[in-house]
Amino acid sequence: MAMKKYNEYLQVNPSFESVVDIAADSRNKNLWREYIVGDDMEKLMDFLCQTLGYETPDARRSLWVHGSYGTGKSYAAIFVKHLLEEKKDTIDTFLQNNQRLSKYRNRFLNCRKNGDYLVIWKTGCTGIRTGDQLLVEAEFAIREALVQKFGDRADFGVASLQDGVKAQLHNRNINWEHVLDSTILGEDYGDVEELIASVECGDLKATKAVAEVIRANHWGLINNVETFKKWVEEIIVANHLEKSGIFFIWDEFTDYLRHSDDQVVMQQISEFCKEQPLFMCFIVHKDSSWVDVMGNATYQQITHRFHEVEFHVSADAAYDLIAGSISIRNGMDEYWKEARKDPVHNIKKFLPDIAGLDDKISEKINELCPMHPMTVRLLSSVAENFAAAQRTMFRFMKDSSNETQGFLGYITKYGPQDQACWLTPDWLWDYFFTRESDFHDKETKAPEYIRHYEENRYLVENDENAH
Repeated sequence: MAMKKYNEYLQVNPSFESVVDIAADSRNKNLWREYIVGDDMEKLMDFLCQTLGYETPDARRSLWVHGSYGTGKSYAAIFVKHLLEEKKDTIDTFLQNNQRLSKYRNRFLNCRKNGDYLVIWKTGCTGIRTGDQLLVEAEFAIREALVQKFGDRADFGVASLQDGVKAQLHNRNINWEHVLDSTILGEDYGDVEELIASVECGDLKATKAVAEVIRANHWGLINNVETFKKWVEEIIVANHLEKSGIFFIWDEFTDYLRHSDDQVVMQQISEFCKEQPLFMCFIVHKDSSWVDVMGNATYQQITHRFHEVEFHVSADAAYDLIAGSISIRNGMDEYWKEARKDPVHNIKKFLPDIAGLDDKISEKINELCPMHPMTVRLLSSVAENFAAAQRTMFRFMKDSSNETQGFLGYITKYGPQDQACWLTPDWLWDYFFTRESDFHDKETKAPEYIRHYEENRYLVENDENAH
């Protein structure tokens, strides 16, 4: 009779997200409630209360959230998005019941008492290289959010609209004669001079018609800082957001920093919160591959004007993540309790001697099985220091792209009665350190160790344990 494999008893929880992004939030409306609050989120919550509550003049700052791959930055931002969007009663109850955030309840509810925020989510900045392009993208994102929140009642402002249209009509990079011939503008205006004259004299119909053409071609209306500020101030008042504000989350902002040397506009709109309630929150994947090129001093110069929070993979979060992602198959509860008895019993006597192990792993050994305690202990460190875009702690648990690697690969191959009845740290090695394409995202010393392994493994390859 064939011995059972772990995957006959266990599976990865179907609701577990290996990649937590805004699409995952759309699929699971309760995803934000499942967020595991750690020290980093507590720090971010404190900064939120400081800046949104205007607790001191200098506290009114935009936010800079950075960290390695897979440290939960996007998930944290999704969590913040919901704290600002859900009904106040919902947030009140949630904060009351959250052990780590309950102490911020009164301060945060004070930030929510003056009305709803316009919360904007933007992902990525591919192709955005200049400050002007940054403003154009921000304008479009704000306009879309206004429509989603207010529908036909959304007010896009008039004064700054006219300024933007006038500026674009004099933009020599646009062939307005061709635009007139190829759009509905040609039906009402005989030539460019007539169109410009109508806009210059304040004709709102002409201004709006030109604005629609400009937006349709994605040229942007608000393409300088002063016009952008004037427009933001106008729409804040027009949409009654002056007592709450606009909270703009820009996820995956890294590309702009990697490929643009134009940081002035970004700084200016980030510091605008001291004048008007527009709060920027940039989510950045920080690694040495591009920070070293930019220069750490330059990077620090950019970030020091923000409330800066660096996210890490905490050991506690790793324990909770692993235990929460391992799910018993329907109808297999009693069979699984019996099957895990021997592996758990046999390892318990060694737990006190495992270096660096804490009590929480020992207490949760039944929930963590078949993850070896040392694997659990190392996973958060390995994931934080050596993760890559396609190699994170979350993906390790649910990656089905390679049938021989990761947690799924292990439970498919082994079972409770096998000699290899625990997923040991060598599985972390195989998952995180065997792809040449990932090396550029790792610390510079990691490839040296990997090369040493590749060059010397022949010495032990006939001894499976030594290998």
